[in-house]
Amino acid sequence: MDVSNYFDSLSLEIKALKNRVRYLIGTRHFLTDGEWKESILRTILRRHLPSTVEVGRGFIVKPNGPSKQIDVLIYDTSKPILYQDGDLVMITPDSVKGIIEVKTKINCISELSGIINNLADNTEFINDDSFDEINEDNVFVGLFSYDSDLRETHSEQILDKIKSSSKGDKKRVISHLCLGSSLFVRFWSTSPSSEPDYDKWHSYWLHSKAPGYFVNNVVDATAKDSVRVNQNVWFPTTGKETKKLGEINLID
Repeated sequence: MDVSNYFDSLSLEIKALKNRVRYLIGTRHFLTDGEWKESILRTILRRHLPSTVEVGRGFIVKPNGPSKQIDVLIYDTSKPILYQDGDLVMITPDSVKGIIEVKTKINCISELSGIINNLADNTEFINDDSFDEINEDNVFVGLFSYDSDLRETHSEQILDKIKSSSKGDKKRVISHLCLGSSLFVRFWSTSPSSEPDYDKWHSYWLHSKAPGYFVNNVVDATAKDSVRVNQNVWFPTTGKETKKLGEINLID
């Protein structure tokens, strides 16, 4: 089994699919093109996630109102659904297994900053009233950008922006970022070497494997026991820590 090449092939598949609608309609309707890119990621996730979770888009609803719209909403199928029509769902915070913001391309650090601040707001909205009842290790919060002009040299700035968006509060932590095919960021509550209360983000340059790591980390967040027992099936045996660019603490 060659998991490393499998991750490469996933990146190639995403690259092949992402502009399929754009080729047909050009720049006439960016909303449709954006919705297509969101649906690609939802479809890929459905291939791998257990039947105990579902993938849609929509809103998380609390007594004081709804969240901002969520591009990819992963939720527990054993919990009741407030509203559903096709992919569109409205659910309560206790049902949430993950939220993902999807972007076509992130061009610069200032653009990234606005996106992650909005995503952190949504994350806090979910966690604000029920954080103690939700195991934060099981709630996946991600940003997936198909393309990005950000490179290895931007690692320190990216980490600074992610930390700033959290305001030192775990309720606002964005746990995973895929910025193009190679740049990947992950928040570690426990270190890769099993050190507890670690609470750091690591950034990595993964050479066309970032989408594979992103997708399989979603699976890990929803089926942690199975993935950890079969770690060498889900992730390359070489790991990614040798590709680390930098790290930053949640709290200094």
